[in-house]
Amino acid sequence: MFYLAKPRVLTSPVGGSKLQGTALSLSCSSSGYPQPNITWTFNNTIIDSVYNHETLAIGRTELNQTGSYQCIFENAAGSTASSIANLVVYTIPIVRAATTVLDIPIGNAIILTCNGSSVPGPSSALWSRNGTLLSNHTTTLMRINASLTTSTLIINSSQHEDAGDYVCTMKNTFSSNSSQSIHVTILESPWSVQNVQVSQIKPRSFMISWNRPIFIGNTALTNYSVSIKNAKNDILAISCSSSIISQGCVVTPNVTSTIYSGLAPYSHYHVEVWASNIIGNSGKESISTSTDETNPGDTVRNLYALGYNSTSIRIRWDPPSLPNGIISYRLYQWKANNTQEITNTTLALLYDGNQTSYDSKRLGKDQTYFYQVVPYNIKYNLDGPSSELINATTHEDIPSAPPSNVAIVSILARTISVNWQPPPISDRHGVIINYNVTYYSSQWMHGSTLTTDGQTTKILLDSLIPHTMYNISVSAATVIGFGPYSSDLVAKTLQAAPDVSPLLTRLTLINNNTVRINWQIISERQRNGIILGYQVILNNTRFRFTDNRTFYVNQTITNGNERYYIANKLKYYSTYEISLYAFTVAGKSPKSLKKSVETLEAVPSGGPINFLATSGNLAATSVIISWDPPLLAHQNGVITRYKIIYWVQRANIAANSSTVLVFGNVTSLTMYNLIPSSNYSMQIAAGNSVGFGTYHKSIFHLTSPAVPPNITQSPQSITVRAGTDIILECRATGEPVPSVEWLYNGQLVAPVYVITATPGYGRLLIKSSSTGDSGAYQCRFTNMGGTALSNLSDVLVNGNTNRSLSYFNILPFFILWYCY
Repeated sequence: MFYLAKPRVLTSPVGGSKLQGTALSLSCSSSGYPQPNITWTFNNTIIDSVYNHETLAIGRTELNQTGSYQCIFENAAGSTASSIANLVVYTIPIVRAATTVLDIPIGNAIILTCNGSSVPGPSSALWSRNGTLLSNHTTTLMRINASLTTSTLIINSSQHEDAGDYVCTMKNTFSSNSSQSIHVTILESPWSVQNVQVSQIKPRSFMISWNRPIFIGNTALTNYSVSIKNAKNDILAISCSSSIISQGCVVTPNVTSTIYSGLAPYSHYHVEVWASNIIGNSGKESISTSTDETNPGDTVRNLYALGYNSTSIRIRWDPPSLPNGIISYRLYQWKANNTQEITNTTLALLYDGNQTSYDSKRLGKDQTYFYQVVPYNIKYNLDGPSSELINATTHEDIPSAPPSNVAIVSILARTISVNWQPPPISDRHGVIINYNVTYYSSQWMHGSTLTTDGQTTKILLDSLIPHTMYNISVSAATVIGFGPYSSDLVAKTLQAAPDVSPLLTRLTLINNNTVRINWQIISERQRNGIILGYQVILNNTRFRFTDNRTFYVNQTITNGNERYYIANKLKYYSTYEISLYAFTVAGKSPKSLKKSVETLEAVPSGGPINFLATSGNLAATSVIISWDPPLLAHQNGVITRYKIIYWVQRANIAANSSTVLVFGNVTSLTMYNLIPSSNYSMQIAAGNSVGFGTYHKSIFHLTSPAVPPNITQSPQSITVRAGTDIILECRATGEPVPSVEWLYNGQLVAPVYVITATPGYGRLLIKSSSTGDSGAYQCRFTNMGGTALSNLSDVLVNGNTNRSLSYFNILPFFILWYCY
């Protein structure tokens, strides 16, 4: 006797992922009697029905073979399906860079792009430079389609170290691959030139040479520039050899030396050399040098000779204005009645040395002598021009009277100009060779004596103390000595700006926007006059504006050695950097060091702006409102919330308003459950930690009329056997969304039914129906626009109302189970 056995799955095929082009083998097995037939399906479509073919072999997988695989086992007793094996065929990403070579000026952004394609498409990308993974730069990943992905690397401000070879690596779920490298070169300013040297030094020229920079910035040099300064640090706008410009020295990059000509002999020069390319300039390399010596360019100055006593004559002179090196002097002396008698200079040499005065002694009494000085260069023994001939004969004495007509010409804050005339001729007793000018202030014990030569009859006394009384007198001198001083002249210097700034000591916040500013009083010595007032600089760093306030001394309050000023009406919720000037009639002091203070928050002084109301999707019962925060100048703090009030406008009827609070930086809101065909007024105010500010003026919005219910689904008529659960459904649209009621034969249904009612939807559940549930059912939808009835649903329940199963109902199921 044989028994049939339904197939039973022993093994099911196992899914997974396979690289496109590789082999695949899926297996399944079963038991049963008779031996089950095996049918393979792909995405529920039969692909193989060979008897007892337990293995499905695919020699080369393709992308279109991605899907679900299953074995169906069948015999005379029935059929059974294995578990589904899900197979994914994938490809390795192909990654290509948009470029392979890129030159970027330093500081510019580097933007690199690569594209990757595979199945499934790449899901991530990594960038590396010279083999090191990059993690501190911006990267983007954009999915173009299911198989194509683009990645971008952005380096906002390139640096020297950003040069190198970049590689983009993309991954999909199963594999990864990399692009070819992108070589990035950073174009920079060149490094400094090397080995700057000076050679071929002559009295009026020298050569500058240098070596090319070690690093030229990865781009060609455009030129070299050479700058020359004199000892006064003045830049000389002179050309050089091979220069491509006339006012300065710029040479082509193949030139590494140049000659400066037309320079002053025996003068100090400072030379700077730098290289340039299209990116910028290198650092400057400098060298200092001096031109060589040569013969003096002119003769001595202010030469004179005076009889010192009956047997001596003193000869004095000043050096040439163009010595052109280190010089000495040859002084010649002749005894003659006139210049025509002067013949032999060799025998007449009196002095050879570097001093600028000489006393000729043991001379004949009451004799006239002639003198001449020749300056010469010591290094090369080169003579300069000879001086004029002068003579001297008489004995001298100190003046017996002071200079005449001493007068003060002008007075400034730190200078006094004094003029005078020599003493009367009868009181000079010789040639006036010097004047002494003495000035003194007893207030500050400040003064000095200045000496001028005998040709000068005016002087500018400088470095004086402003707003100070000085006593001034003048004395004249011959070679014998100084005579008496003139009577004192009294002069007071003018006022000047204070030498120092007030010293800020503290800033005290009195209230939200008022600050007391304290500072030390400037000492009398440093005031340089009468302090008239002060100027305070209130720099608001939060709102980036400056408030300059000038006030006079009587607007400040003295407290010991300090003064203070109350600065009010400052901007709320601001950081102020405060500095101070003091001023006299002559000007302002230096600015004091800054101190900072922060004002506190206050309620916003203005409401939100751009307050708008627009209809929403439900135009009869909702509105979308939007706004922008108050202007920054009116926020007076950090806006953290908004208050919205709204009410229905009704003529001659006081309206009750509703309030909505919105927290955070939200700037739009949809309000629901409004009344159709109603004119709403709305206002909004912004708030910070202190409170709410003023309301924006009212805006108005008229809601649309209500839309009556529209039945979109009526309950279906149905005939069932008794004991069956019955579900009836209906739907309707409208605005406001209508409510629903169920009617049975025109009357509201009994509460024994399970009713689910939501706006616009109704569901009626009759559990274990009986013949008494037969009848006409319908929905009634109602809103402010009206009422609508659905179509009738005729429900017919047939059969015995006894819901228990009979023996004969159960027996067939038992027999079927036993056979199985």
